[in-house]
Amino acid sequence: MPPRKRSRRSNVDNEKTTASQQAKRDFEHQIEELMKLYDDVDPDEINKFQHPFEIGGLCKDKPLSPIQRAITYCMNHRGGSATDEEIVAFIRRFWSTIGSASDHQYRAPPDKRVLHINYSIVKENRPLFIRVDETHWAPNKLSPTSHHSSHHSSKNVSSSSSSSASASASSSGNSNSTKEKDFSKSHFNSNSNSASSAMSSRRNENGYFQERLMWLIKELNMPMTTEEIAQHCESFKDAPGSFDNLSLLPRVKSVLAAKKVLGEVCYNEEKETWTLPKENERRNRSDDLLPRELRGIRMRELTINDLWLLLKEKGIY
Repeated sequence: MPPRKRSRRSNVDNEKTTASQQAKRDFEHQIEELMKLYDDVDPDEINKFQHPFEIGGLCKDKPLSPIQRAITYCMNHRGGSATDEEIVAFIRRFWSTIGSASDHQYRAPPDKRVLHINYSIVKENRPLFIRVDETHWAPNKLSPTSHHSSHHSSKNVSSSSSSSASASASSSGNSNSTKEKDFSKSHFNSNSNSASSAMSSRRNENGYFQERLMWLIKELNMPMTTEEIAQHCESFKDAPGSFDNLSLLPRVKSVLAAKKVLGEVCYNEEKETWTLPKENERRNRSDDLLPRELRGIRMRELTINDLWLLLKEKGIY
């Protein structure tokens, strides 16, 4: 009987491995097919392309990275928005151009996880990219009240339509180059603006540091290292709240440590990433899961600063 159980378990593991390998092969085949969409792209134009925020003057102090610029170009080429797979295919095809312009040494082209980190980078408290539907992302743009945005609003629909047509048909290189340059000087379709408004309404821009950090983790909803979370907190690093006497990275570490004790975040020691607890983990969490020194304490009634002092006093952190 025991050998038979081991054999059955082995078969299940083999089936999972086979399914995973097949899914990976299917994904790679999809990417190879999508790469053909960019036969008309001039690689020299990618690193020159401008995001609407750059045109509006929001990125003077810190220009976009080559990857963010490539994401913007791809979205433009696809008619104003693109899927993760379309962007991955675009970056892979032109990685020699994009990677060589970057200050970072990448081992390989970015995957979907890295894309989503770039989607949420903010300039002047505005995300660079916004979700326009379940599968597509688009460059964010300046508000309609902006003079620059109003100046270009009449070009929006026609630019999006012409770019869509150029992506679907095989037109000449010169014609597409002209359309891409025209598009870089206009903003993107009205769907982007409505999605941006929805996202802005969810943001707690005037909240405490720890509240905004948790909002960010919930909004991205993906595993992130402490350093990646700190990068996203750059725009509100001086916000009032817990541990405001610390510099950004130690402050993020301290808040995460406190939130971990409260059960609001989970830490994967093997991958060194933070995530939100799953629903069943939230339901099963109880006093028994706390360190012995903290049992019986009404954790929810403590401020983060009080909790931090308690952790240090008990020698838990």
